[in-house]
This record gives sequence, structure tokens and C-alpha cells, in this order.
Amino acid sequence: MIVLLTPEEIECYSEVGNQRYNACVKANVKDTIRSGQDPQKIHRLGAVGEYVFCKAFGLKFDLCTKPRSGSEDGILDTYTDENIKRPLRYDVKSTKNEEGHLWATRKINKDVELYVLVHVGGEINEIVGYAFKEDFINKEHEVTTESGLCYQMYRSELTPFIEP
Repeated sequence: MIVLLTPEEIECYSEVGNQRYNACVKANVKDTIRSGQDPQKIHRLGAVGEYVFCKAFGLKFDLCTKPRSGSEDGILDTYTDENIKRPLRYDVKSTKNEEGHLWATRKINKDVELYVLVHVGGEINEIVGYAFKEDFINKEHEVTTESGLCYQMYRSELTPFIEP
């Protein structure tokens, strides 16, 4: 599912990511970074990815800039299909890589029920698909990286959203 953003939207939500990063630094929150990327850029990318998802489904974007470690990004209550029949707490995972996969750290988020992968590509973005927690956070998807054990699901294994 393609979602278009204006340069102003990208700038605004990137700044939210900056503010979240600054709050994490101030609170001494340790980021678990698998990619070796700059943590500030990851926070910017993550906020834009969350906004892409919210925009597509008419959801409220959480403007909170306090450290948010181990909590859901929001509740998907505006969408139903044959698999999703009730509101679900979701976590958006963002990637710049067009062939990127869904990744999650070993830290299990008890509140999240649905993981969503968003490819952030500037003005043209793609909501790649989703996986239910029980289908993703399990032994089958464990991988070891230089930063330790985490979970990975190939984008081809994700369920695409049906256009609203």
C-alpha cells in the first residue's frame, strides 16, 4: 500500500523523531541497534514510518516525545479484514531499505499484538504488511546479529493490508 507524504509532513515528523531521540538520550535509554546506523536517524525514520501508517488508516499519531521503550505505537481500530476483526495494539517498524525485512529486538513487548513494516522512501512510502505477534516473535524467526539475538521475518512472509 503506497502512502504519499509532502516535504512538510516529512520535516514535521522527522522533528518528532529528533525530540524522541533527545528525550531518550536525556533519560539514558539504551537503544538496541542492529544495523549500526545513527540512533538519531533511526528515531527520525521511525516517527515518519509511524506517521505513514497513521495517515493511511486515519489513526491518531502519538506526538509524545517522552522515551517510549517497550510500548505499542497505537491501536488499529479503523481497519478490519478477514484476519483483523478487532482493534489491535500495533508497533510500526520502519526501514529505508526497499528490500528490508521486519525486525524486532529480543526485548518482548507484552502490549503489542501486531507488527507492521513500513518502507520509508521520502515522499513515496509503502506499508509492506503485518505479522501477528505469535507468528513473528517465536523460535522460528530468531536470528543472531552482532548486537545479539533478535527476530526477523522476511517481507514475503508478511500479510499485506487491503486498501481502505
